[in-house]
Amino acid sequence: MTEDKKRMYRFAAICFFIGSAAFYLASVIGFISGSHTAVLYMALGSSLLCLGGGMFNRTVNEV
Repeated sequence: MTEDKKRMYRFAAICFFIGSAAFYLASVIGFISGSHTAVLYMALGSSLLCLGGGMFNRTVNEV
């Protein structure tokens, strides 16, 4: 795998991790305020966390 592709996957993984943290934060705020969408935000945060982990794994294992 070329260095440019590794850099692209790392950048994508970091973006997914930041998005995941934002959805988890929105979920916590939703649970505190009693919103019905808090569970949805938690599910979206978990899916972005999995996608970020998969992208980061590609840079480590060199597909």
